[in-house]
Amino acid sequence: MNTDATTPSTPTNPTFAPPAPATAVRPPFQRTGAPDINAETIRSLAMIDQHGGRKIAAHESRGRRSQARKGAYEEALYNRSEDARQSAAKLEAAAAAVAAGKPVPAPAKLGLALPEPLSRRTQPTGSEPAPFAPETPWADGAATHRLALEVKTGGVERRDLPIETALALPAPLEGQPVRAFLAESPGRLREVPAQLEPRGQGAPILTCILRGTLPKNATAVVWVYLGLPAAPAPLPESVAATPAPGGAFWIENDKVKLLLAPEGGHIYVWEVKAASNRDITMPGVTGWAGFADMAFNYRAARHELAPRARGPALFRCDCVEPQSGLVKTVSLFAGVAWVEVVLSEPVGHYWDFDDPANFAADGPAPGRYLFSTGAAGPVGT
Repeated sequence: MNTDATTPSTPTNPTFAPPAPATAVRPPFQRTGAPDINAETIRSLAMIDQHGGRKIAAHESRGRRSQARKGAYEEALYNRSEDARQSAAKLEAAAAAVAAGKPVPAPAKLGLALPEPLSRRTQPTGSEPAPFAPETPWADGAATHRLALEVKTGGVERRDLPIETALALPAPLEGQPVRAFLAESPGRLREVPAQLEPRGQGAPILTCILRGTLPKNATAVVWVYLGLPAAPAPLPESVAATPAPGGAFWIENDKVKLLLAPEGGHIYVWEVKAASNRDITMPGVTGWAGFADMAFNYRAARHELAPRARGPALFRCDCVEPQSGLVKTVSLFAGVAWVEVVLSEPVGHYWDFDDPANFAADGPAPGRYLFSTGAAGPVGT
């Protein structure tokens, strides 16, 4: 990250304002401290796991008798039952070791540790105060400052790459609009959706998305213009949200239009614009219909929708279930047809219910499946 020292109005001694007060948002549920694990606890867990294994095996047996539940379904049940048996054996061995006076194993070794939460890196790997390519003409003369971001793709090809990075800026710049331009070739810039989101504590987050494909082992340069007197006109691919009845939100970019609702934190509508705005979810705006369903107590629970970013590069909303504190974070970037959903805690079920009329092999619009392994075929086979 390089700042440009050629700007005519860069302050000689910038000062930084204290962070703004934190927004009052319910924190996600977190377990505090490690459980009190002893031989009896481990033995009880082993009994629970064995019982679970018997139940899963029973389902597996019934699955074999059902001609409609063969193949992948039976294989999944078998794998789950084997996992349960192996977990039970591991816990029994740990209980015996503890009873013999050996140290209690770490929870991770017993399969009891929670997975690390998913997040995108927001801290830049470095910062250079010297101007970066100061001879480059300014793309927006109304900006008071600019900086350059160098984005290294690493050993894999990147497609539609989101960028979220913290910027340490002079206080007056933190609340002003920004623009960003991807240097596609010498002398050729393409504007990309960008936004600067202040945080209650810490540096504000710059978000943009680099549409298209970046080759592996490449370095992309993004010019960011700061201190604009007014927000620029939204780009065609920009994302925006509007309130809907009942505390819901319509979220839309140039690819999709979604309805995010408080009931269960469901995405009840997912319209694909390239398919004449066809809704691909199971029809309905209540109960299990739609996408991002977590079943059981979460399904009908009214979630608190707390948007954290409102576009034009990213709309992000925390869907907080008040009783458990579980947070489902839904993110839609500009110009893409996919959504990120991140949960603060593991859950037993996560379902997306689609309308069979859109995909069924014997329906009006037969679909095909494609897995990462390359396996493909008609849906329903």
